[in-house]
Amino acid sequence: MSLSSAKRSIITSSLLALTITYASADFGPQQIITSSATDVIDAFPADMDGDGDIDVLAAKPGSPFGGGSI
Repeated sequence: MSLSSAKRSIITSSLLALTITYASADFGPQQIITSSATDVIDAFPADMDGDGDIDVLAAKPGSPFGGGSI
């Protein structure tokens, strides 16, 4: 899975999930990242460490640098 195929993360209550778009333009199954992402206001997929895997950055209100990685 490449970063370009990752769609924005979905945050619902305390669930943080990612939906992947395949080359055929079909959506893959929802990938649940965590079910305890309380107070998260935004999340973004990115390859932060350059290993080719998608990392997810999550922002919470009051975090000194706007959030951290999950």
